[in-house]
Amino acid sequence: MSRKAIVQRSELVTGDLVFFETYKPVPSHSGIYIRNGQFISATSSRGIAIASVNDPFYWGPRFLGARRVLLDPPEQKVLSLFIATRNEP
Repeated sequence: MSRKAIVQRSELVTGDLVFFETYKPVPSHSGIYIRNGQFISATSSRGIAIASVNDPFYWGPRFLGARRVLLDPPEQKVLSLFIATRNEP
């Protein structure tokens, strides 16, 4: 991995890390942005879940920010293949 960049909510791309404030005033939940306003994360109540970053009732107001970890080309290829296979019907 090379470096990390701060990302605005409107500029999220597949693979960005998203952070939320759930039970304390610091990042207490994180996920990986998938696409189309959605992210995937592990929850204690539902296991792996896909949710909207912009959900007006829960995640939207708790969104703290995002970071982009810029991967070296081989790592980026693996991530892209993983996400492509997870989104197949």
